[in-house]
Amino acid sequence: MTQFEYLGVFISVIVGLAVAHIVRIAGLVILNRKEVQLYWPHSIWCLNMLFYLINFWWFIFYWSRLADWHYLLFILLISYAILLSLITLILLPGKINAGFNFKDHFFKTRKWFFGLSAVFWCIDIAETYLKHIKGVREMPRFYIPFLATILFLTIIGLITDNKTFHKSFSIFWFIWVALFWSTLVLAIQ
Repeated sequence: MTQFEYLGVFISVIVGLAVAHIVRIAGLVILNRKEVQLYWPHSIWCLNMLFYLINFWWFIFYWSRLADWHYLLFILLISYAILLSLITLILLPGKINAGFNFKDHFFKTRKWFFGLSAVFWCIDIAETYLKHIKGVREMPRFYIPFLATILFLTIIGLITDNKTFHKSFSIFWFIWVALFWSTLVLAIQ
C-alpha cells in the first residue's frame, strides 16, 4: 500500500460520510415533503455541496503522483475534507422535524456556511499551490480569476442576507464551478 493509498482512505471516509449525510437527509425530506418547507436556493446549495464533495474526492487523486508525503500536507488535506464535511452538516442538520423551514435554517446558518466556505476556498489556494510546486499538477490557467470571483461572492454571501443575491449565487456557483472543473477534466485527457 502506498502512502497516498493509506492516507487517501481516511480522506475518502470523511468525504463519503458527508455524501451519505446529504443523501440521508434528502431521503428524509422526500419522505416528509408535506411536513417541511423547502427553499429552492438551499436545495441548490445542497446539490452544490454534493457536486463539490464528489469532485474533491476525484481531484484528490492528483496527489497519487507524489512519492514522498509529510505530515503537514496530510493535515492540510484532511482539514479540507473535514471542513467540507462540517459545512455539509451546517447546511443540512441531522434532524428534520415536522414544520422544518429550510429558508429559516439557511438564513440562520448563512454566516457559518459562507464563513467556513471562505476558509475552504483559502485551503484550496494552499492545496492548488502545493500541487503546482510539488509537480503534481500545473496551476490551472483560469484558477486566479475563478478563485477571485468565487471568494469575493462567498464573502458577499457572508455579509448580506439579500434573498435575490442568494438565489442568484446558488445557481452561479454551480455553473462557475462546473465550468472551471470541466476545464480541468479536459486538460487531463
